[in-house]
Amino acid sequence: MATSLEILAPYLPYGIEVETGIDDGEHERKQLHGLTQDGYPRTRLHGLEEAASFSDMLPVLRPFSALCEPLEDGTVPAVEVAKLVMLVNRPESRTPIASYGEPILKQMGQVVSVDCHRDTSYTLELLIDATWAACTVYDFGVVYAHNMLAVHSYLRSKHFAVGLEPGQYIEKVSSAAPIDKNTALTPNS
Repeated sequence: MATSLEILAPYLPYGIEVETGIDDGEHERKQLHGLTQDGYPRTRLHGLEEAASFSDMLPVLRPFSALCEPLEDGTVPAVEVAKLVMLVNRPESRTPIASYGEPILKQMGQVVSVDCHRDTSYTLELLIDATWAACTVYDFGVVYAHNMLAVHSYLRSKHFAVGLEPGQYIEKVSSAAPIDKNTALTPNS
């Protein structure tokens, strides 16, 4: 399956890799560097730039299942998303998620849960589903997450396949060590 400008455009500011040579079997990973004046993708490999074809490339992105895996910088994307959402959904507190204690991450099929706060007064949980939608769950109900533009921008900056089907990208393999997704994590562990 080929890519298109609509698929690549949200990732242009973030320097993603693309795999070229899809049509002829000569697969090669290159850096997406921008667009030519004519609107064709511009790629870079070893400092050499060239125009490419949308029909002969796919972006290399992280799948939804990688939300609970630490990145190269040690951050866990699901926790970072919770930080972005919780500051907006609970503006009266302006309390960073880290002060709630250690968030507990759970991945249950097509849903990721970040347990942000739990005590005798209330519980607070962020749910993210495979459509990249998020909501916060309190003891008293569900509130759809605000700040989703910032959340999607953050996820795209970390090369996640936001809103894409599996055939529209090549899965990026994580270089970080796997973690137990059912244990408590600090936001920067």
